[in-house]
Amino acid sequence: MIKKRILLGAGATFLTAALVVIIVIYSMFTSSHIFNESANHLYEIYNQVNITFSSMVSRNWNVLHGWSNYIEEKSNNDVTAITEFIEKRRTDWGFTNFYFINKDGVGKLTRPDKETGEATRDLDISPEDRERMQKGDVVLEGKRGGEVPITLFTIKVDNTSQAYEYDGFEYVAMGITFDREDMTKTLDINAFNGAGRCYITDADGNVLMTSESEAKDDAHHIDNFLDHLEEEADTVFTGMSLEDITAGLKKGEKGETLFTIHGTEYYLSYQPIETEGGNSLNDWMMLGLVPSDTLNQSMDEFRIITIAVMAGIFVLLAAAGVTVAFVMYSRNVKEQQIKLKSRDGLFDLLTRNTNDVFLLFSPDTFASEYVSPNIERILGIDSKPVRDDIRNILDTAVVKPPRFTSEGIKRLQQGCTWESALQLRNISTGDVYWFKLMLYRSVFNGEDSFVMMLSDRTKEQSMNVKLEQALGVAKAANSAKSNFLSNMSHDIRTPMNAIIGFATLIAKDAYNPEKVLEYVRKITFSSQHLLGLINDILDMSKIESGKTSLNMVEFRLSDLLEELYSMMNAQAKAKGQSFEIHTKGNLPDVVLGDKLRLNQIMINLMSNAIKYTPENGEITIGVEALEQNIHNHAHIKFYVKDNGIGMSPEFVETIFDPFTREETTLTNKIQGTGLGMAITKNIVELMGGTISVESEQGKGSTFTVELELSTVETDEDENFWIKHNITRALVVDDEEYICKDIQSLMEGTGVEISYALNGFKAVEMVNEACDNKKDFNIVLLDWKMPEINGIETAKLIRKKIGKEVPILVLTSYDFADIEEEAKEAGIDFLLAKPFFVSNFRRAVSQLKDEDKVENIVAAEEAKTDISIAGLKVLAAEDNEINAEILVDLLDMEDVKCEIAVNGKEALDKFTSSAPGTYDIILMDVQMPVMNGYEATRAIRESSHPDAQTIPILAMTANAFDDDVKMALDAGMNAHMAKPVDIEKLKETIASFKNK
Repeated sequence: MIKKRILLGAGATFLTAALVVIIVIYSMFTSSHIFNESANHLYEIYNQVNITFSSMVSRNWNVLHGWSNYIEEKSNNDVTAITEFIEKRRTDWGFTNFYFINKDGVGKLTRPDKETGEATRDLDISPEDRERMQKGDVVLEGKRGGEVPITLFTIKVDNTSQAYEYDGFEYVAMGITFDREDMTKTLDINAFNGAGRCYITDADGNVLMTSESEAKDDAHHIDNFLDHLEEEADTVFTGMSLEDITAGLKKGEKGETLFTIHGTEYYLSYQPIETEGGNSLNDWMMLGLVPSDTLNQSMDEFRIITIAVMAGIFVLLAAAGVTVAFVMYSRNVKEQQIKLKSRDGLFDLLTRNTNDVFLLFSPDTFASEYVSPNIERILGIDSKPVRDDIRNILDTAVVKPPRFTSEGIKRLQQGCTWESALQLRNISTGDVYWFKLMLYRSVFNGEDSFVMMLSDRTKEQSMNVKLEQALGVAKAANSAKSNFLSNMSHDIRTPMNAIIGFATLIAKDAYNPEKVLEYVRKITFSSQHLLGLINDILDMSKIESGKTSLNMVEFRLSDLLEELYSMMNAQAKAKGQSFEIHTKGNLPDVVLGDKLRLNQIMINLMSNAIKYTPENGEITIGVEALEQNIHNHAHIKFYVKDNGIGMSPEFVETIFDPFTREETTLTNKIQGTGLGMAITKNIVELMGGTISVESEQGKGSTFTVELELSTVETDEDENFWIKHNITRALVVDDEEYICKDIQSLMEGTGVEISYALNGFKAVEMVNEACDNKKDFNIVLLDWKMPEINGIETAKLIRKKIGKEVPILVLTSYDFADIEEEAKEAGIDFLLAKPFFVSNFRRAVSQLKDEDKVENIVAAEEAKTDISIAGLKVLAAEDNEINAEILVDLLDMEDVKCEIAVNGKEALDKFTSSAPGTYDIILMDVQMPVMNGYEATRAIRESSHPDAQTIPILAMTANAFDDDVKMALDAGMNAHMAKPVDIEKLKETIASFKNK
């Protein structure tokens, strides 16, 4: 008995000791696991804050870059425009101040400070920061008024070619500031029940910014985080020392640790702040601080419960130790329970923060002994049906696999694994996950059992898809390169073959003038085609390299449409095509945008419409105001519609790809590079718009471009119409929507607009108005109407009202074609469609303000031959052949041309000449000794009497927008791209003569 008691006591002591060891080991395991899980969770939370903060920094830089071209262009000569521009952007973006900053760190405000009234201030920027500011995009710390700390987001100014000034203040960088309250809001943490704190420090631990809650808590205010930890005597570090943390901040590393201060244990996470592209931001670091009891709350509860359970088991084992057999029996029972609970607890711990699913089930009943709790989060299904039959989990499969059977899965040998791929869908959210399904057969508690593991492979699958896409892109790029070379070889050789061939034929038939002229005409045509191809390739190359920029200017939509009409009408007319422009909706008069690029888009679309539309076809240009999406912006739709040959559905899918042309018997006869639509699409997207196409073979195509253009308010005389005695107007057009659009556009002017849909109704309304003493002050007629046209209508109206009331014709026809007929009918003015209020105002001004208008003032004047005979030209050209061609071309126009072989010789010839020796200078750019830019500046700076007035025209192969700007900045008056087009050259020279 004594021996049994001794054995029982020894057994109890052994069990107690073993249990204590297990509790200690388990506690150490869970503590380590809790720290790792908590540290990772803390890092992820503050990493999101880091991303949000760095995104805000990147956004501010992107905003500044978006404004920089406009500001740099205007700052030297238009202070008012810059001030208004900045004030408007201040309202839109909410920044506090905008600074022009010089190299000494002094900032120029666009408006005086509301508190101090100062227009410039020393921003107290360190010498190191001033040097970095002139090298790129940086965030700087400064001070306002020597005391108030501020944070500046700055970008450098490209002053390599010129200095930039604003209101006499020379600057090297531009920057904006925001309220510190707005900055700190991005650092606020919603997690941890408000207990988390966030700091932005430099590498030395100096606190630059804090989260909003920290900023408002004066009791916790810290100037230097590292000094604060060192100065507190009761600070105890766990894992890392203060030296380790200091070194981590210095190196810009990330890390997590624990420390205790004032009796409270905290988790500390630190990480570098990086902007887009992975660049460190001024060696700034983000520090996150959360009490460990807040972060570990759920894990601590699990550990306490587990320890409590184990302690309860020990008490039960001790109390139930009456006999050895009973103790052994109780021990076996409890051990099984511990295994089950430990297994479940371990699985729960493993699956809580992952998307891997574990199931343990019987192969006979498929009932599950264990289902990981994350199944509800991942797949959105209740775990109970899965516990009853694990095959119910397969009901969420995207493609349902064959149902498991006992006979089937029992073929798997003990200790072996079966694998398969499976796609499951979350039935609540619809999210699809890729899993690797693994079945493992084993013996558990003496029974045949299976473990099913669903291992999440969604990220790997997504990565594989991206890799396949990247491989496809790489193959496509390689194929595109080959296609590019093949297309270029073909498209360049075709016109070159014609040029060389016809040049050979000229040598053969030199004494046959008719053949020579025909050969020259074909050489000229092939040369123009080759030049167009080269220009398209250069445009495409510049766009794809990201070097294309927008030149934002204010312009009138009416001017744009008039220019397009005048440029394209002759081409359409040559093919007998009807060419009309329609407008719809309340279009703005003046907008801000890149007029040149918009012009290029429309010309490309219109040229294609004319090119691919047979003779006597119809082409319509439309401009329509759509519903506004952005404040102070007009949402405008431009479309080009034709009834030409159309396109196949297959070609429509690829029309915007470079070097794509539809090969048909019709298109093969029409020359083209296959680059025009690709260039157009890239420009549209550069302007933030969209382009689409609808087409049907044999019926035509419609290209649609939608853009958001900033509207510009104009200073109009509110009393204009009253001053000119216009209070009632009659509009006559058979298209009612045009009449209603004019009514809408004239709202708010004080002019009452009435309309008639045919000439007879218009005459009736005029008669009725006269009889009732409510005469119309002006009449707008459509030229072409059914039943009775504008001419006949005007004649009938004149019989009633005489010559006192102006009659205007609104037409899309060429003015020169209808001018004489309009005069005879008593029409005072021809107004181009579509209707714009600004054009209407100009017409009224001309009619009312001139003493007598004998001719129709809006009609185009007949073009006369431009003569430049007698001019004396100095041309700087280093290429002997080009110089010879230029001299001969000008000699044909009776112009005397003197050649200088480089810029230095051109400068010497000009400065040594008598006043009036030369009328104009034609300047090449790339020349030896002194280039064209240097020569032009030297001429403008010389003391020659004609230095400031003589026109200088850049005539160079450098044909990009930047080249034009550089030429004008150097002091040239205009730019003309080679090869020389004598007619364009004559027009340009004539424009200087007229001035």
